[in-house]
Amino acid sequence: MKPGVDFIGVGVGAVIVDPLGRLFLAKRGEKAKNERGCWEFPGGSVEFGETLADALKREMREEYGVKILVGHLLDVVDHILPQENQHWVSPTYICRITRGEPRIIEPEKCAEIGWFAPSEVPEPLSVISQVNLQNYRSTLTANSTHPTPQAAIMKHFLVSIQYKVPVEQLGDNVRLHREFLQIGYDRGWLLMSGPRNPKTGGIIIARTHSLEALAEFFKDDPYQLAGLADHEFTEFDPVRFQPFLADWVTGSQYRLSSKSAI
Repeated sequence: MKPGVDFIGVGVGAVIVDPLGRLFLAKRGEKAKNERGCWEFPGGSVEFGETLADALKREMREEYGVKILVGHLLDVVDHILPQENQHWVSPTYICRITRGEPRIIEPEKCAEIGWFAPSEVPEPLSVISQVNLQNYRSTLTANSTHPTPQAAIMKHFLVSIQYKVPVEQLGDNVRLHREFLQIGYDRGWLLMSGPRNPKTGGIIIARTHSLEALAEFFKDDPYQLAGLADHEFTEFDPVRFQPFLADWVTGSQYRLSSKSAI
């Protein structure tokens, strides 16, 4: 008895996002269970007695040699393939890599891997990955012009960055850090940022729905990943502000819901 063929199988998938907002995809190899030659958001079958998150972590470790953090649920899709006489049900989660660099461990199942901008994902995509991509893109533009329910409970923070090394030793991490911050600006989380004077660190004015979400976001700061800086978060209430900041303070330009944080 084979899952997905003799009975409905349960799979689980990962939309893995890096600090620059790129997505990790893999091209299915000659011995993949189905849709050979298609690009996909990686995943695999859930074994008996295994949780969805544990199954996803195992698959990423076995097939790509990385450790991941499983974030919020993106969607649940009926993965029905009439031509291959297969039927799977698969939840897909937003994830990030916490350890390791992806590599192909099972070349018979995976022919190629890569990181891609959401607008530059390669084709052809597997059936389920087409749905996943559409739903993920929707999260990037959701609530771009209207306040969300979370807007009323937005919290504001002063983020203080303290360098552990002289600024001259930061090297290319300065560029990577600025590219990382752009993700926060695109989300509507950051208002302004810049180096201290003298340049011993940086200051950022930010907002999110929780301290936990902001701290989780800054775990991907290249400064922190390289062990070059410490981050301190101070929450404050903006009881007075210039009128032109009203939309930002009240949250009407908040682009992503709380579910979008991983």
